[in-house]
Amino acid sequence: MLRCSVYTPDGKLNCWKLVGNMKEAEKYKRGLTRAVRNVTVTIEKNQRREVMEKKQRVLDLLEAQGTKIVTVTFIKANGSERVVNGLLKPTSKIVGSDRGLAQGEAMRSRGQIPIWEIKESQWKSFYAEKVELINGEKV
Repeated sequence: MLRCSVYTPDGKLNCWKLVGNMKEAEKYKRGLTRAVRNVTVTIEKNQRREVMEKKQRVLDLLEAQGTKIVTVTFIKANGSERVVNGLLKPTSKIVGSDRGLAQGEAMRSRGQIPIWEIKESQWKSFYAEKVELINGEKV
C-alpha cells in the first residue's frame, strides 16, 4: 500500500489517500495537481501496516519469554534509548487495589507494556512499537 499525501503551500497536511500501487499513485497525483493549484502531493509507503506488524512481533516475542528475565531496548518519549532488564510476568501482583487495577487497565488500553526493572526495583513501561531490541536481537 502507498499513501498519497496532499500538502498545502504552507506545508500543512490537507488530506491523504491509500492506493494499491505506484501506477495508481501517479495517476492520483497527476489528476490532483491539475485540478488544484499550489498543492504538493507526496507518495510514500504506508507506515501503519508496518507498525502493526512490528507491534504484533514484539508482543509474540515477549509472550514467549514467559516468566524469564528479559532485556528490552526501546526508544523513550524524549527520543533517547533505554535498556531495561526485568520481568514481564513476576510472581508478585502488579496491582493490589482498585486504583491499581484501574491504572493497569488504562495502561493496557494505551498499548503500554509494564516491566519490573530488577536493578531499580520499580515498574517501568514501554510501547511495543518503540522496541528496538529484545535480548540483544533486533525486532
